[in-house]
Amino acid sequence: ARNLFQLFCMADVYDTECVFKLYTRAAARRIFSNLHVQSIGADCEAIFRAGLLGIPVKEVAVAWAPTSPKDVRSASALQLVRDLIVMRAAYALRVWTL
Repeated sequence: ARNLFQLFCMADVYDTECVFKLYTRAAARRIFSNLHVQSIGADCEAIFRAGLLGIPVKEVAVAWAPTSPKDVRSASALQLVRDLIVMRAAYALRVWTL
């Protein structure tokens, strides 16, 4: 997802699906107040919106061990690609606004 995200959203984020995300209350309100993607790409839209809103995103390494291997199915990968293309086009064409 990283390469696709960087290609479509021009953000330097390593792991867009990481479950550890922290936001200030004010930032969360601005980012999530008008989120459009309701599937696997929702995290990507949140990070993309943060960039558009000028809210800095910083990744911090967290040491943890998953309880099961990450299982990314082809359908999920295709959904993510679809989400990224739709998201980028919708913001670029101003169909979706901040």
